[in-house]
Amino acid sequence: MPAALIISLLLCAFATRTILAQATCKPVNGANKYCACSLVDGDGTAAGVVDLSLYGNRDRSYRFKSTSADRDYYYNPCYPLVLPDASDCKDGTAAGCQEDRQNGANTNYKIGNFDAVQYSVDADTNNVILVYTGGNDGREMKITLKCNPTVSDPNFAALGEPNKPKTYEFTLEGVCACPGACKSSVSIHKSSNDPGVVGIILLCLGLAAFVTYFIVGAVFLRVKHQKSGTDLIINKEFWKDFPFLIKDGVMFTFSPLCKLVNKEGSYSSFK
Repeated sequence: MPAALIISLLLCAFATRTILAQATCKPVNGANKYCACSLVDGDGTAAGVVDLSLYGNRDRSYRFKSTSADRDYYYNPCYPLVLPDASDCKDGTAAGCQEDRQNGANTNYKIGNFDAVQYSVDADTNNVILVYTGGNDGREMKITLKCNPTVSDPNFAALGEPNKPKTYEFTLEGVCACPGACKSSVSIHKSSNDPGVVGIILLCLGLAAFVTYFIVGAVFLRVKHQKSGTDLIINKEFWKDFPFLIKDGVMFTFSPLCKLVNKEGSYSSFK
């Protein structure tokens, strides 16, 4: 099999495998979309809903607090967090808040909006990750959920800024981090075959057939008719005229519409 065809097939297979193997967690429908997502494995199997609603405080007080260095971090899943004494975290939009106690002064910063959450899945651990954006001065919080069915009292731990400035990372370990462990009356996204994957497979097959067409044609012209250079392009004259054929097709398709528009318009020709 020619090398070009092999390379194209390998690239298509790699792209298809990458998409199929990537697990996703899609937000649920309804009020719990800010703290619950439906986990779908890379093969399209629904693993269950990861739902943190049982961890959230409806009264808008913080549910979790963790300390790292001279900073305290507050977090409330699902519902807005309000800290009355924190100027940047009392408007009812925060998911997390940072209190900086350096140099004896308490300064507060919102580090993420509760309704600006994005879900992803770690490719190595299959842990669900929540990223809250919209914090003060570009701050955001990244929370990695760790499934542990034996931990009924969840553990929230601050990791600081290990990878990116102003991106504060945390872990939240507990039973509700496990798919399907904490039941909730939410409407989940049902698993289905992704039409995008089907489209990529069809595109790869079409590309392979297209490449094969030119390779087989070139071999035939070389062996049978001793052609060389650009003469190895099968149906060379057709491909040379192909752009003009497309133009003629477009003109043929849209010319009746253009005539109709001109006819209905009240334009008069200039003489």
